[in-house]
Amino acid sequence: ELITFLLKLINSQNESSILVGRAIWCISKLLSIVRNDDEKLKQIFSTISSALYNPSSDLSVKLVAVQCISNICQRLLLMKINEFDNDYIINVYDELINLLSLVNDDTIFIPIECLLYLSKINKNKSLYVPLKHINPILKIYATKYEDVYLGNKLLDLIKLWCEDKQSANALLDKFIPIAIKVFEEFYKENGKEGQNSNFEFVKKTVMTEHSNPDIKTSVDLLPN
Repeated sequence: ELITFLLKLINSQNESSILVGRAIWCISKLLSIVRNDDEKLKQIFSTISSALYNPSSDLSVKLVAVQCISNICQRLLLMKINEFDNDYIINVYDELINLLSLVNDDTIFIPIECLLYLSKINKNKSLYVPLKHINPILKIYATKYEDVYLGNKLLDLIKLWCEDKQSANALLDKFIPIAIKVFEEFYKENGKEGQNSNFEFVKKTVMTEHSNPDIKTSVDLLPN
């Protein structure tokens, strides 16, 4: 079987990074033929994850591995598998966070997309990120919130994490000041007469609702 051959090639320690990258790319294209076989997908996930956090893998291999993992997650979601577990998931999260500091503006969407898809297939383990690594995510949102695609993906991540009360509390403490900054910049650049009072009302509402013990009220304040 071609996929099995490619997995063995990726696991080999003697192949060039170019060949490994091509093998991972090929597997991404072959995932559509893996039907209703979550064990096979788990095997593929483990092998691609190993390539992702292999110290000898260069940035190009890591990025194609991340794209492949995103495709695996999408495949699992199509198969209605919403609680996929794997021993490598936490390692993948660590690598994704690390990649955020290595990519440029043209490739930053790749680890962000993977964070979102991976969070959807195992919501319990996804809480590792907001509880341990939230600062890099919010730092990116603070500078990229106007990006239609990236800003929406980041908000989807934040909403998903806010479904858990513990991570929501940890996240909103840091997210709300950023949200207020966004409001301030919006009204400063686009505000019309009378809108400043609207901003003050929104700001007061956000801070008041955030102190409410019912965390769902705070989550509802996040943009759609």
